Amino acid sequence: MLLTSLLLCAFASAGLAQAPPEGYRAVYITSMVNTKFVVVPKARTSGSTLVIQTGASKPEQQWYVKGGMNTKIQLVGTTFCIDAGAKSNWKDMANLSITNCSDTADGQKWNVMADGRIALQLSSPRK
Repeated sequence: MLLTSLLLCAFASAGLAQAPPEGYRAVYITSMVNTKFVVVPKARTSGSTLVIQTGASKPEQQWYVKGGMNTKIQLVGTTFCIDAGAKSNWKDMANLSITNCSDTADGQKWNVMADGRIALQLSSPRK
């Protein structure tokens, strides 16, 4: 499922060993329905699909995000960002994965809203 609308919320965390990129903060991406679950990659390798796990407040479950439009969501301690892939994938039930961060990849441009919801910036309607 495109994990970017409706049910996602990013919660700030504290006490990181690695400083986030300028303007970003480290968060756990959780469900607004049940915050005990977090979004993580199946493996910390490029192309790995995102899955849901029980939150354990571990650094490997954290993401760097900043509020606003056209922002990347980067896995802490890596150069990987959440990627929605090709535009043909931008529909409900599509998988998200991590790939090398890119300033130009449309599938890596996210809108992180003030209330914690996350949507793919260029999808219409927002997913």
